[in-house]
Amino acid sequence: MLKIQEGEFCALLIFMPDEFISTVIKTDVDVKDKSLQNQAIESIIPISLDQSLLDYFHSVLNYFSQSTTPSKSLLKVKLRELVVNIATGKTNPALAECFSKIAYCTKIDLKAVMEENFTFNLNLTDFARLSGRSLATFHRDFAKTFQTSPGQWLKQKRLEYAKHLLETTDLSVNEITMEIGLENTSHFIKIFKECYNDSPLKYRKSAFA
Repeated sequence: MLKIQEGEFCALLIFMPDEFISTVIKTDVDVKDKSLQNQAIESIIPISLDQSLLDYFHSVLNYFSQSTTPSKSLLKVKLRELVVNIATGKTNPALAECFSKIAYCTKIDLKAVMEENFTFNLNLTDFARLSGRSLATFHRDFAKTFQTSPGQWLKQKRLEYAKHLLETTDLSVNEITMEIGLENTSHFIKIFKECYNDSPLKYRKSAFA
């Protein structure tokens, strides 16, 4: 994984729907083991750059450095090339496995998905996608698994984790807000007080009293 320590850098962001990845894997890649375990797909997978991928990214950047915008057909070919490159190469096995899971796995372990990703600021559509479900199926399976709604479960889980961080770290309230997957500190303070009858700072003081 390439890390930029300082100075200017250029970020290339590539977005692909799961349906596109699935189609490419099923039509262009020979996946030997299709009986993959239904484990959660990681939300963040670092990518390692070999010469092949470096050449690929430079070629894509060259298209966008020109005065004319590349055609949709050309971009689709380049995206297909990227998926095949990663899926058939040896440099990024975790991402290659992720692509295979998208193509061949159906329902992924819902508990694992939620436990591993509740601290990320994701919406319910994101959680549904990570679990390999439609949004409607996600809601239905969630109720069966947890006997509550996704929103209520996420709220309680994040508050419990916030409580743990207040007891075991010196992170500020703003930092804890970000750590538990929320963006609004005022909202965090409000729901924390509703749950524990104290503001986060008062709770921390009482915990160490």
